[in-house]
Amino acid sequence: MSEAELTAVAGDGHRTQGNALSTIRRVRRIVLESARDCRCRERVAEAINGLEDFEQRRERKRLTEAARIQRRKIAALLELLADFDPATADEGELSEASLLLDDIASEARLGSSLLHELAGLRETSAPAPQGAPR
Repeated sequence: MSEAELTAVAGDGHRTQGNALSTIRRVRRIVLESARDCRCRERVAEAINGLEDFEQRRERKRLTEAARIQRRKIAALLELLADFDPATADEGELSEASLLLDDIASEARLGSSLLHELAGLRETSAPAPQGAPR
C-alpha cells in the first residue's frame, strides 16, 4: 500500500463516526485491487463486508438515538413556550421567547441533519449481489 493510500485510509484522526464506513470502503477497494491474484481474496471481501455491515448497524443506531434526543429537546423547549402569549408578554418575556425559538430552530436543524444522514446511510446500505464485492 502506498503512502498516499495509507494517508487516505488513516485520515487526520478527527473523523466523525460516519466516516468509518467511508474508510472501510476505501480499505476494501485498496485491498481487493491489490489482491487480484490472491486465493484469499474472497475471504477478505467477506470479512470487509461483515465489518461494513456491523459499522452500518452501529451508525444507524447512533443516528436514530441522536434524532430521538433532538426530538425530546424540541418537545421540552416547546413546553416552555406553551403559556407564552405575545399579546400580553412584556419585553423580558418576548426576549426569552425569542431565545427559546432560536434554540428550537437550532435543535431542529441538527435533528434534520441527523435524519438526512440516516436516510443517506440507508440508501447506501442496499445489499450487494451474491458473490460481488461491494
